[in-house]
Amino acid sequence: MLKALNGAFKTTIAHKNHEAIGRWHNKGARRVDQKKVSDSSNHTWEDRKYYTFEELVADDRRDCEEWNNTLHPNQKKYPGMTRWDVLVAKINPTLRPLDKLTLSRYIGEKVDTSIRRNSTVRVANADWWLSGPEVLEQLEPNNRKVTAYYLPDEEGKPTDVFLYQNDRYLDKVRPVVTYNRVMAEQTEEDRVAYTEQNKVLSHFSKYLNDHAIGKVGTGTPDQPTDDPEEELELPRWNYPMICQPNCRQIRNQIMNGTPE
Repeated sequence: MLKALNGAFKTTIAHKNHEAIGRWHNKGARRVDQKKVSDSSNHTWEDRKYYTFEELVADDRRDCEEWNNTLHPNQKKYPGMTRWDVLVAKINPTLRPLDKLTLSRYIGEKVDTSIRRNSTVRVANADWWLSGPEVLEQLEPNNRKVTAYYLPDEEGKPTDVFLYQNDRYLDKVRPVVTYNRVMAEQTEEDRVAYTEQNKVLSHFSKYLNDHAIGKVGTGTPDQPTDDPEEELELPRWNYPMICQPNCRQIRNQIMNGTPE
């Protein structure tokens, strides 16, 4: 089924839009046209056109979009609906929700960076806030190096950035939004950015105050007390003098005897 759909895509879309896609031994739309140069040897062909990687990706994206917007082949069941319309309407309800954390790590962009000033990281020529100073407690001792993963948008800019250290997830960071510091020239966006940055700084300051080391002081050694030690007086037992000892009687007196 997949091979048949791939062949239909190439025949109806790819070969129609691009001359260089196909095979020399095929016929019709599947054949690659190559122009021959008339000369004495009669074995010279025009050089093909070469494309950059970005051009090839852009061409494939346009072809896929054109394919998705064609009418669905089963118009009796889905009248007037395109392939994309059917896909959106009949999407599997049991699919897992979009997991950007996992997708970013395995198919996203990877950037090796480090934590600066215990608060930010540098990713894609921009600064990003840590969610809080608590993240620093998860780092390895004396190691500020981390790895950032993200999925780029259509312009190649990061969307959500996730930090790892030695394949261990640390944090999801947020961008540092700059603002105009001149009060008279500030816009509403500048004031919002200023408020958000103050919230971040207040959170860091509160964490430092809560975990601050106490002041160093002087202590006095404990002085020995003059109270005399309490003497424990043990009870004394009175055993009668017996000329001829009786073992059983002595044992009973020991167990049930009375102190003086």
